[in-house]
Amino acid sequence: MMIRGRGTELNPQAGIALLLKAAEQGKGGEIEQQVADLYLIGTNGLAADHEEGMKWYAIAARRGNVRAMATLAGLWENEPLTDMLKIMQSGQFPKKTFERDIVQSYCWRMRASLMGDSLAHYELALQVRAAIEPKLTTAQLDQVKKMVAGWHPLDFEQMKATPITIPGNESRTCPPMT
Repeated sequence: MMIRGRGTELNPQAGIALLLKAAEQGKGGEIEQQVADLYLIGTNGLAADHEEGMKWYAIAARRGNVRAMATLAGLWENEPLTDMLKIMQSGQFPKKTFERDIVQSYCWRMRASLMGDSLAHYELALQVRAAIEPKLTTAQLDQVKKMVAGWHPLDFEQMKATPITIPGNESRTCPPMT
Protein backbone atom coordinates (compact mmCIF):
# COMPACT_ATOMS: atom_id res chain seq x y z
CA MET A 1 0.00 0.00 0.00
CA MET A 2 2.92 2.31 0.73
CA ILE A 3 4.43 1.63 -2.70
CA ARG A 4 1.27 2.82 -4.44
CA GLY A 5 0.12 5.36 -1.85
CA ARG A 6 -3.15 3.58 -1.12
CA GLY A 7 -4.59 4.40 2.29
CA THR A 8 -1.26 5.79 3.43
CA GLU A 9 1.41 8.21 2.28
CA LEU A 10 3.18 7.27 -0.97
CA ASN A 11 6.62 5.95 -0.05
CA PRO A 12 7.88 3.30 -2.49
CA GLN A 13 11.27 2.91 -0.80
CA ALA A 14 9.70 2.24 2.60
CA GLY A 15 7.26 -0.19 1.01
CA ILE A 16 10.08 -2.11 -0.68
CA ALA A 17 12.00 -2.13 2.61
CA LEU A 18 9.01 -3.78 4.31
CA LEU A 19 8.67 -6.33 1.52
CA LEU A 20 12.37 -7.17 1.79
CA LYS A 21 12.00 -7.65 5.52
CA ALA A 22 9.05 -9.96 4.90
CA ALA A 23 11.06 -11.83 2.23
CA GLU A 24 13.64 -12.75 4.88
CA GLN A 25 10.90 -14.68 6.68
CA GLY A 26 9.36 -16.24 3.58
CA LYS A 27 9.95 -19.76 2.34
CA GLY A 28 8.13 -20.22 -0.97
CA GLY A 29 9.38 -17.23 -2.94
CA GLU A 30 6.02 -15.43 -3.22
CA ILE A 31 7.19 -12.17 -1.64
CA GLU A 32 10.43 -12.23 -3.61
CA GLN A 33 8.35 -12.63 -6.77
CA GLN A 34 6.28 -9.56 -5.82
CA VAL A 35 9.49 -7.57 -5.32
CA ALA A 36 10.72 -8.79 -8.72
CA ASP A 37 7.45 -7.77 -10.40
CA LEU A 38 7.73 -4.27 -8.93
CA TYR A 39 11.34 -3.83 -10.05
CA LEU A 40 10.64 -5.21 -13.51
CA ILE A 41 7.87 -2.73 -14.31
CA GLY A 42 8.58 0.11 -11.89
CA THR A 43 5.74 2.01 -10.26
CA ASN A 44 4.94 5.28 -8.46
CA GLY A 45 8.44 6.61 -8.08
CA LEU A 46 10.12 3.20 -7.98
CA ALA A 47 12.23 3.07 -11.12
CA ALA A 48 12.06 0.01 -13.34
CA ASP A 49 15.26 -2.02 -13.01
CA HIS A 50 15.39 -5.09 -15.23
CA GLU A 51 18.49 -6.60 -13.63
CA GLU A 52 17.22 -6.08 -10.08
CA GLY A 53 13.95 -7.69 -11.11
CA MET A 54 15.81 -10.68 -12.57
CA LYS A 55 17.83 -10.99 -9.37
CA TRP A 56 14.65 -11.20 -7.29
CA TYR A 57 12.98 -13.65 -9.70
CA ALA A 58 16.05 -15.88 -9.34
CA ILE A 59 15.80 -15.70 -5.54
CA ALA A 60 12.09 -16.57 -5.71
CA ALA A 61 12.79 -19.43 -8.13
CA ARG A 62 15.54 -20.86 -5.93
CA ARG A 63 12.98 -20.95 -3.13
CA GLY A 64 10.59 -23.04 -5.22
CA ASN A 65 8.36 -20.44 -6.91
CA VAL A 66 7.34 -22.01 -10.22
CA ARG A 67 5.90 -18.79 -11.65
CA ALA A 68 9.26 -17.08 -11.05
CA MET A 69 11.00 -19.94 -12.91
CA ALA A 70 8.67 -19.53 -15.88
CA THR A 71 9.09 -15.74 -15.83
CA LEU A 72 12.89 -16.08 -15.79
CA ALA A 73 12.66 -18.33 -18.85
CA GLY A 74 10.94 -15.58 -20.79
CA LEU A 75 13.20 -12.83 -19.47
CA TRP A 76 16.38 -14.69 -20.41
CA GLU A 77 14.97 -15.37 -23.89
CA ASN A 78 14.03 -11.79 -24.77
CA GLU A 79 15.77 -8.44 -24.68
CA PRO A 80 14.18 -5.99 -22.23
CA LEU A 81 11.77 -3.53 -23.76
CA THR A 82 13.21 -0.08 -24.30
CA ASP A 83 11.16 2.97 -23.38
CA MET A 84 11.52 4.94 -26.61
CA LEU A 85 9.76 8.01 -25.16
CA LYS A 86 12.38 8.28 -22.40
CA ILE A 87 15.17 7.88 -24.94
CA MET A 88 13.70 10.60 -27.15
CA GLN A 89 13.25 12.95 -24.18
CA SER A 90 16.75 12.38 -22.79
CA GLY A 91 18.54 12.04 -26.12
CA GLN A 92 20.58 9.14 -24.73
CA PHE A 93 20.43 5.41 -25.17
CA PRO A 94 20.76 3.53 -21.88
CA LYS A 95 23.92 1.51 -21.33
CA LYS A 96 23.22 -2.10 -22.31
CA THR A 97 24.05 -4.37 -19.41
CA PHE A 98 21.81 -7.36 -20.17
CA GLU A 99 22.61 -10.09 -22.68
CA ARG A 100 19.97 -12.66 -23.55
CA ASP A 101 20.92 -16.28 -22.87
CA ILE A 102 18.88 -19.02 -24.56
CA VAL A 103 20.50 -21.74 -22.42
CA GLN A 104 19.44 -19.98 -19.19
CA SER A 105 15.99 -19.58 -20.72
CA TYR A 106 15.81 -23.28 -21.50
CA CYS A 107 17.03 -24.33 -18.05
CA TRP A 108 14.45 -22.19 -16.22
CA ARG A 109 11.67 -23.30 -18.58
CA MET A 110 12.59 -26.97 -18.02
CA ARG A 111 12.59 -26.48 -14.24
CA ALA A 112 9.12 -24.94 -14.37
CA SER A 113 7.96 -27.71 -16.69
CA LEU A 114 9.29 -30.47 -14.43
CA MET A 115 7.21 -28.97 -11.63
CA GLY A 116 4.06 -29.04 -13.77
CA ASP A 117 3.81 -25.52 -15.22
CA SER A 118 1.49 -25.87 -18.23
CA LEU A 119 2.77 -22.73 -20.00
CA ALA A 120 6.34 -24.06 -19.78
CA HIS A 121 5.11 -27.38 -21.22
CA TYR A 122 3.46 -25.56 -24.09
CA GLU A 123 6.48 -23.35 -24.84
CA LEU A 124 8.86 -26.32 -24.83
CA ALA A 125 6.51 -28.31 -27.06
CA LEU A 126 6.38 -25.47 -29.59
CA GLN A 127 10.17 -25.61 -29.92
CA VAL A 128 10.53 -29.38 -30.10
CA ARG A 129 7.39 -31.10 -31.35
CA ALA A 130 7.33 -29.63 -34.85
CA ALA A 131 10.94 -30.67 -35.43
CA ILE A 132 10.71 -34.19 -34.01
CA GLU A 133 7.23 -35.61 -34.52
CA PRO A 134 7.36 -35.90 -38.34
CA LYS A 135 10.51 -38.04 -38.04
CA LEU A 136 9.00 -40.61 -35.63
CA THR A 137 7.49 -43.92 -36.64
CA THR A 138 4.07 -45.00 -35.39
CA ALA A 139 5.74 -47.32 -32.86
CA GLN A 140 7.92 -44.48 -31.59
CA LEU A 141 4.91 -42.17 -31.32
CA ASP A 142 3.07 -44.84 -29.31
CA GLN A 143 6.09 -45.16 -26.98
CA VAL A 144 6.16 -41.37 -26.49
CA LYS A 145 2.43 -41.34 -25.72
CA LYS A 146 2.97 -43.99 -23.01
CA MET A 147 5.81 -41.96 -21.52
CA VAL A 148 3.64 -38.84 -21.47
CA ALA A 149 0.75 -40.73 -19.85
CA GLY A 150 3.07 -41.91 -17.06
CA TRP A 151 4.60 -38.49 -16.44
CA HIS A 152 3.91 -36.63 -13.19
CA PRO A 153 5.16 -33.28 -11.89
CA LEU A 154 8.10 -33.30 -9.52
CA ASP A 155 8.19 -31.51 -6.21
CA PHE A 156 10.81 -28.81 -5.70
CA GLU A 157 13.46 -31.07 -4.12
CA GLN A 158 13.02 -33.73 -6.82
CA MET A 159 13.30 -31.10 -9.54
CA LYS A 160 16.51 -29.68 -8.04
CA ALA A 161 18.03 -33.18 -8.00
CA THR A 162 17.14 -33.89 -11.64
CA PRO A 163 19.92 -33.15 -14.12
CA ILE A 164 18.70 -31.23 -17.17
CA THR A 165 20.71 -31.90 -20.32
CA ILE A 166 21.28 -29.01 -22.72
CA PRO A 167 20.01 -29.94 -26.21
CA GLY A 168 22.80 -30.17 -28.76
CA ASN A 169 25.43 -30.81 -26.09
CA GLU A 170 24.62 -34.02 -24.25
CA SER A 171 27.64 -33.63 -21.95
CA ARG A 172 26.43 -30.26 -20.63
CA THR A 173 23.69 -29.84 -18.03
CA CYS A 174 21.94 -26.84 -16.52
CA PRO A 175 23.79 -25.38 -13.54
CA PRO A 176 22.51 -26.48 -10.14
CA MET A 177 20.11 -24.21 -8.27
CA THR A 178 22.04 -22.80 -5.33
